[in-house]
Amino acid sequence: MNIPGSSRLGLRILGGSGAAVSSADRVLESPWAAFQTARILGCSPQDARALMGDQKLCLSEVEALALGRYVWRRHIGDPESYWVTVSQAAEILGVSIQRTKQLLEKGFLPYVVLVSGVRLMRREQLETVANARASRRLQNR
Repeated sequence: MNIPGSSRLGLRILGGSGAAVSSADRVLESPWAAFQTARILGCSPQDARALMGDQKLCLSEVEALALGRYVWRRHIGDPESYWVTVSQAAEILGVSIQRTKQLLEKGFLPYVVLVSGVRLMRREQLETVANARASRRLQNR
C-alpha cells in the first residue's frame, strides 16, 4: 500500500522487542478510527481524513506516516497525546529523565526516532508499564 510521503520518512523504530504492539497490523476501521488516526498523526480528524482519503491503513502504517509528520512540540502539554518525549515518559513512569534514558538505551522501553533525532514513545505502553510497577509495589507491601 502506498502511504503518501512514506518513501522519505527516514524513520527508525528501535528499542524493546516490539511484542507490546501485538495489534500493530490491525486495520483502523472502527467508528473511532478517524479520531485514533488523528491522535496518532497529531492533527485534527478532518486533516487526518484529508491525508488518508479512503485508504484503510493498519496501525503500524499510520504510526510510520506520523513519524514523518508529527510535530512533537505541539503536544508537550497534551495529556492525551499518542506520542511522548523522554521527559514526559519520565513523568509518567515516576523516574528521572536520566533513568528513562538508561531504560531506553538498554532496550527496556520501545521507542521510535524522528528524523530530527527526537525519541518518542507510545503513551499507552508507558502507562501500562507505570501501572504494572505501581501494582507490584502494592503487592510487595
